[in-house]
Amino acid sequence: MINYFNNINLNILGKNGYFEIYIIIAYSLLFFSVGENIVNISFDQNLLKFENIFYIRSVSPYIILFINLIIIFKNKIHNTFKINPIILFFYILILLQALGLYLSVNRDYLAPCHFLIGSFATLTTFNIIINSADKFIIKKILNLTIIFFLLIVLIFIVQNPNISYGGGAIVFFDKQIYFLNSNGFSRYLVFIYILVLSNYFLTKKIFNLKFLLILFLISSLIFTYEGRVNIASILIMNMFIFIQSIKLKNKISIFLILILIPLLISNSLKNIRDSEYDIFSDKINLKKIININQSTKRALNIDGEYTMLDGYIKNVSSSINNFSTGRFEKWNLIVDYKQKTINYIFGNGPEFDRLILMDSHQLWLNDAASSIFYLYLCGGILSLITLLIFVIYQLYLFYFALIYTKDSKDVYFLICLKIFIFIGFRSLFENSYASWSIDQIIFILSGIYWNNYMIKKT
Repeated sequence: MINYFNNINLNILGKNGYFEIYIIIAYSLLFFSVGENIVNISFDQNLLKFENIFYIRSVSPYIILFINLIIIFKNKIHNTFKINPIILFFYILILLQALGLYLSVNRDYLAPCHFLIGSFATLTTFNIIINSADKFIIKKILNLTIIFFLLIVLIFIVQNPNISYGGGAIVFFDKQIYFLNSNGFSRYLVFIYILVLSNYFLTKKIFNLKFLLILFLISSLIFTYEGRVNIASILIMNMFIFIQSIKLKNKISIFLILILIPLLISNSLKNIRDSEYDIFSDKINLKKIININQSTKRALNIDGEYTMLDGYIKNVSSSINNFSTGRFEKWNLIVDYKQKTINYIFGNGPEFDRLILMDSHQLWLNDAASSIFYLYLCGGILSLITLLIFVIYQLYLFYFALIYTKDSKDVYFLICLKIFIFIGFRSLFENSYASWSIDQIIFILSGIYWNNYMIKKT
């Protein structure tokens, strides 16, 4: 598949060897440290054993932040805020969360501090990158990120072959490195979909079979995993076809093809999955493969069995809370939460949403499920004001970006713009970039690139 990405140079290392090696190592460690916390280190085990090497994920943000600060002070990097609104925005958010944590009471400070350290390590790494004399380093980091996406998708599917709504883990040496629910995993599929779609648009060839087949395959998997936000994101990404310089009838044709064919393939994948591959036991039963599959793995009926699609639709349409899969109830709890005036202003620090929702939801569902509500609770009203100013400025840049998108030959700009939109949309229904996470790292990376591109153009 990489052979089709003709506009992307996947060569990572260049002439500035030592600098690039450090940046690549630092970025890679931060990327794969997400999901781990220093409080998880067990000193009862022999940390020198090879199978326990993954504990480096817990301490690497601290080491990287320390090294980054030395580099920044030594090289007197001080003009970043003047040239990059993404970096400035996130520094303000993280500093407000740090202040909120300081002002909060009865908190276990070590665990939430890890999220602050992770974000500061990420931001200082990007500080160094954008002030580097190597103007291609940001593209090399983007290339590296693409490789990470492909690796995660490949490993996850191999270790979790049951394609359905739910979740699975990536495991090494019998240790769970990542647990990804179907929404989290299909997010990586959306990233890859954006990568292929952007390259497809650059070919200017309307019916480019190679790219269309890849797009069909990826979007079929996304439909099969049944994540509503990711499915909606695919539809939004496909709408970029309408700003391409092609005839309207071709735009409509491609848009419909990119929706209908993956739906048909997804339906067949569900039939194969639900039959436990019995369809292939004797001879291929084409009727069973193409039969309309109305089951869904998203909800259970009263007997504890997976319900049919009409039952699921009836359930989610019965109330706003059901439609939002419990989000509306959580948002009400967050808004109704009583706190001191100073905490309304500055928040309560990272991960405070999990603390107040702990008794209301299962452990893996006790997050705010919205960057807006997360920022309000963890960074206070000042974070929301900062977010509002940031959104207005980004919409201003986006207006001009739509103009340049039609004729731009920079595939990195096209990819980063779409990824930025995707994570921004996703953040309405997930904590996303508001907390240290893969979303935050990718949001900063993509935002830096397309913002710098547009600032130079405007």
